[in-house]
Amino acid sequence: MNKKPIPEIRTMAVEKVRALIVNYIHESNLEPGDKIPAERVLSSRIKVSRTTIAKAMAELIENGTLVRKERSGTYVGGLNTYHKHDRPTIAVVMPWLKQDANGSINFDISQTKVPRRFPRQDVMTMRVALGVLGFTQERDCKVVVKSYDWLHTEYENIINGSFREVDGMVVIPEYSPSHSPHYEAMAESGFPLVFADHYYPEAKIDSVSTDNVSAARQAIEYLISKGHRRIAYFTDFVCVVSSTVDREQGYREALENAGIEYDEDIVRSQEIMRNNAWSYELALSHCLNLKDPVTAIFCSTDETLLTAYQSALKLGIEINKTLEIAGFYDEYMPNMMAAPFTRVVQDTYGMGMTAARLVLERISNKAPSEIQRITLPATLMPCAYDTEISNWNEDQASLGNTGAASMIDGISTPGSSTC
Repeated sequence: MNKKPIPEIRTMAVEKVRALIVNYIHESNLEPGDKIPAERVLSSRIKVSRTTIAKAMAELIENGTLVRKERSGTYVGGLNTYHKHDRPTIAVVMPWLKQDANGSINFDISQTKVPRRFPRQDVMTMRVALGVLGFTQERDCKVVVKSYDWLHTEYENIINGSFREVDGMVVIPEYSPSHSPHYEAMAESGFPLVFADHYYPEAKIDSVSTDNVSAARQAIEYLISKGHRRIAYFTDFVCVVSSTVDREQGYREALENAGIEYDEDIVRSQEIMRNNAWSYELALSHCLNLKDPVTAIFCSTDETLLTAYQSALKLGIEINKTLEIAGFYDEYMPNMMAAPFTRVVQDTYGMGMTAARLVLERISNKAPSEIQRITLPATLMPCAYDTEISNWNEDQASLGNTGAASMIDGISTPGSSTC
């Protein structure tokens, strides 16, 4: 496995000073066009050498955060610094996407921090990218793909140069606190930047995401309406991003609204088990062997849902009889296949379209001056195994496709279908 090298200490020192200069500009309420202090003064105030200050300022000048005027000094960059092309160029910066010489986009899931238990394409990421393309294809815009699979490649793609080649970016960021100051520096300089799916809550940067609080709350309320009072929450504590935080908030709100006490003992994460992959077998066993066992679980991501579902099967748990499963799930599901779990499905294509619209408005200076936090509704798709099979058979029969219908009739279903 070829991991990208960690930046040298010298480089990291310049990065830190660059962030400190941007923070100084922000805290001093300096506006585009305002003059900043000389290197000597900044060196004294920030308590670093003038050599390091000079290197950091040179990078900020190169990326447009600062503008140096001959015989005059250095100034805060303006809003139009980045609009370089007659034809707007947008970068789509997302994990595992690749673009060939013909402009076609595909996946390349070659590395992850932990081996994926279900090696599959990331449909969510792809549909966000397609949404961006769908919005821009008739608007005389150029879209380029900047992919990453590790934090360091994200850093290299965005911080170290890619944004200098384009007019704006739509980014699905990895959540790394060390990256937040760099994104903020880009935004402070006037660079049009929009986060998709999740974002840094403390950063003053536009974002387009699902209304995760409402979506999770609606799913839990649905489970409660079916008589469940002991609902576990399975999440990924390793990757704490805004979306998972908001989903847990929705879970808590639904319980509180129903008068159900929040139980920290049934909020669980995964463990690394067989083949160095994630598993929820221990979490499920714990929740089902409590004095007051859970009857349903809600999963914060599709990976969590699939892993929990497989863990339940391995433990011999009767799905939808002993245990009902629900959660966010954006992966592809064939129309003829009845999902044995309740899904919360995001409008990922609409997310990409909305993000593209917003970044183009920023490029043309037509967007509101206030930071935009746009949220989109999700769709709750209840588990309906028998209903979906019946409807599909009726549709096929009406088309005269009896062979295909009989194939579906031959599927052995779980012991119970109470959804």
